[in-house]
Amino acid sequence: MQVQGKIAYIDASSGVSGDMLVGALLDLGVPLSYVVEKLSFLPENCFSLSSRQVKRLGLSATKFDVRLLDGCPHKHGKWGGVEDTLRNAPLDVKIRDAGHEVFRALFEAEAFVHGTTLEETHLHELSAIDCMVDVLGFLVAADYLGIDCFYVSSVNVGSGTVNTHHGLLSVPAPAVAELLKGLQVYSSATGVELATPTGAALLKTLATPLAAMPELSLEGVGSGAGEIELTERPNVLRVFIGRAGISEYASISTSESPPESASEISSESASESGEVMVVETNIDDMSPQLYEHVSEKLFGAGALDVFTAPIAMKKGRPAIKLSVIAPPSAMERIFGCLFGETTTIGVRYYPVRRETLLRSIVKVATPYGEVRVKVAKRKGRIVNVAPEFEDLRRLANEHGVPLKKIFTEVNRRIDPV
Repeated sequence: MQVQGKIAYIDASSGVSGDMLVGALLDLGVPLSYVVEKLSFLPENCFSLSSRQVKRLGLSATKFDVRLLDGCPHKHGKWGGVEDTLRNAPLDVKIRDAGHEVFRALFEAEAFVHGTTLEETHLHELSAIDCMVDVLGFLVAADYLGIDCFYVSSVNVGSGTVNTHHGLLSVPAPAVAELLKGLQVYSSATGVELATPTGAALLKTLATPLAAMPELSLEGVGSGAGEIELTERPNVLRVFIGRAGISEYASISTSESPPESASEISSESASESGEVMVVETNIDDMSPQLYEHVSEKLFGAGALDVFTAPIAMKKGRPAIKLSVIAPPSAMERIFGCLFGETTTIGVRYYPVRRETLLRSIVKVATPYGEVRVKVAKRKGRIVNVAPEFEDLRRLANEHGVPLKKIFTEVNRRIDPV
């Protein structure tokens, strides 16, 4: 069974901004020094970062601040410059790619509302440095916490007007409204803007809308404070992190010598039987590059398994059948992910029964090092052994021996009987 990573649920009932999102992750334990170190490639002597504990209507939250220093270029960012900065940033490729997606969404929204091209668009209401810090700061903080999947509540956009480069505009401003397409939004009578372009771009790119918090094993709650004090609600964005679809695995080490019998390898996990749901959809108009991302999102939503198969649709059109196996309790999250992350306009689902073997992960000691092995049992007997391929490959490269030799050593120590 797949062990799922962390998921985050963003409560945007008081709106969303880049500094609120970063503040919430700092509140969850990300060291500010880590963010500062990761962003040290940005222009030196241009800005300073700080965080502090504040109260909003009596509730404690972390306020993240970006201060632009004297001499820092306050010019409005253009797509070419931002793209170059991201391309050359000394960050993990997944963070650079996510940052590229966020900024592309931001520039495309600005270009759409101003009737210009991507290359001609300026971020009139944003400092390029300030925006870069908020976006990349959030991405490196999320990576530090190991968050794999984001969901977001309905977003409160606030009300009233906002003073912009184009004059006084009603809330939400045009670019924010464009970015929030596809998300669930509403307006409360705050009289101020609550959703900013940077916050909206992060949600647009990273998060799947989900009105109710998903079922998860809650590990922490972080609170990020907004700039102003509201009178009717705390100006705080909360991020809940936890895990969904977790199976506990026993982890033991065997001795250098083979066990005398299979019974010497114990397991604390349980076999499973019962009803699960299968959700399927046929897709013929989506880039193949997106399926890995969609799969990760589905596992984060609680899927037990995700797989694809090539099919032919009417008029001989080639397509992909995307199938998801999930517990009934995860169905709403699965639907939200499929409709939010793929091009499908409909899914089908039905209940099935399944039987699974008792499983455990054991650590097998070999002359080359330890290898994690998935062991499956039925009625107390080992019926299948599957060494972790990445462990085999790592040890083969470290010791300069054929991978199959280490594979043989592992199987010699745990033989199905």
